[in-house]
This record gives sequence, C-alpha cells and structure tokens, in this order.
Amino acid sequence: MAAESDLHHGFLYLDRFTCVQEKEGLLGRDSPYFLVFVGHAGPGDGCDVIRVRHPDWEGAIATGDTRVTDVWVHHAVHGTSTVLVALLEQDWQCDIDDAVLDGLRREMSAHWRHCRETASRPDDRADKAAVLFERSLRRVMRNDHLIGLAPLPITTDHGALPVLTLGGEDARYRTVFRVRALVP
Repeated sequence: MAAESDLHHGFLYLDRFTCVQEKEGLLGRDSPYFLVFVGHAGPGDGCDVIRVRHPDWEGAIATGDTRVTDVWVHHAVHGTSTVLVALLEQDWQCDIDDAVLDGLRREMSAHWRHCRETASRPDDRADKAAVLFERSLRRVMRNDHLIGLAPLPITTDHGALPVLTLGGEDARYRTVFRVRALVP
C-alpha cells in the first residue's frame, strides 16, 4: 500500500440533496444544513469540521425538493480519510454559529487524536469518531434538530460517492457528495 503522503487527494463537494420527507413543525418548510467532519490518520494529519449552509435553503425545503448545490466542502480527502456527515434542521436561528463551530473544531481535534491513538482500523476510528461527534453536537445544540449522522466512504478520487440517506422518524434526506481530483 502507498504511504499516506503518496495517496491521491481530491476536493470534496456537496453535489446535491433531496428532501424525501421534511420535518413537520410549526415553522413550515425545513431549513437544513450540514456539518462535515474530515479526519486524516497520518501522524501529522489532523481534522476539521465544516459547516455547509446556504440562505436559499432556509425555510425553503419541502418534501420532494432537490437542490443541486455543487458546494465546496473540503480541500483534501482520500480513501483513508474519515468523513462524517451530520444533517441538521435549523429552528429560529442556526445553533452552530462561528464561535460554536470553532469550539467543535477544538473538541473534535482532541477526540480525533484519541481515535487515532486507540483504533488502528479505519472502521474503528470512524465508529469512535461518530459517537464523539454526535455527543459533541448534541451538547451544543439548543433548538436545532439532528436529522442524521453517517460516515461517508471516500471510494474514488474523482466522481460521485455513494448516496447517503440521513434521517429518522420525522425527516429523511438523500445526499450525494462528489470528489474532484486535484491537478498534479
């Protein structure tokens, strides 16, 4: 297997999402947004948490709606990256403002160091990171709702990734991410 530094890296994009079932509530249509955790397993590699939201999505997403987004998410993912996608539904105002996002980044950085030190297999690291990411999110959310959280396997260095279905009892979405190869 190639050394971590020899792996092909690509840009991660949120390609599109479809609202299969919106969250029913007093505020009408959904206001979805994403938090994406990206962790790398190499000794000098770290992690990041990225918030992906758009004003056009606020109070505008109903059952059956698809948004083609083509939104840049992260600058370097590869087959050994751990990527977790959390889909949240905003109520009133976004719970994950810039200050909260910075706190999540610091907290997940400490969690990621622990995951890298205690789990040698990528699946084990992803499982541990998912539990810690969800716990961290639930701790900082005030009135937004976590619709779903799932690992996103990086199966190619250029093209669409497997469709993620994120949801629970009250809402469900299908999301498609894409990797675009870096030009050498």
